[in-house]
Amino acid sequence: MSQNTVSIEEGKGKIIIKLQAEFSPALGQSILIVLFLISVISIFLFLFIIVTRVDNIQFSWLVGFFLMSLVAWYFLRLLLWNSGGKEVLIITNNTLTHYSDYKLFNLGKNIYSFKELSVIYTIIDEETENEDTNTILDNFSKDAQRAILGFELDNETIVRTTVNIPFSEIRNIVKILENENKSS
Repeated sequence: MSQNTVSIEEGKGKIIIKLQAEFSPALGQSILIVLFLISVISIFLFLFIIVTRVDNIQFSWLVGFFLMSLVAWYFLRLLLWNSGGKEVLIITNNTLTHYSDYKLFNLGKNIYSFKELSVIYTIIDEETENEDTNTILDNFSKDAQRAILGFELDNETIVRTTVNIPFSEIRNIVKILENENKSS
């Protein structure tokens, strides 16, 4: 199983952080492909039945078509996320943009305005998740652990990512943000 990766791009007054989701094993992806194909075939069967019975369309056929379309959409998103999806954060002087990149399309784009930005994190371990807002730069004992990255905006709104990353990467992000604040 591969580890999640982090890429950070700086320039032109913005920082782009891309958190790569963990690739699922080949068996898991194969199962998702089969489930997606079954749901797509079902959609075409429902369409065929609806088109051939134009004079006697039943409401249940339309409901079945709609439900199978939702199932196919869900499996497509799951397949694309588990085969290279990314969570993208774009930080400028006073905005944070957060969305999910599924390779073929982007979803869940949220833009937040802020005056003050703080980095927070949640340590992931086998049994519990603990939120800890200790000083990140001085805490080297957690480098081996994985964590969920988050941002607190104006001491109110909290934006959390879903991809867990090594704690050392969170420290790198904090250093970059501090350097950006010093230069602007």
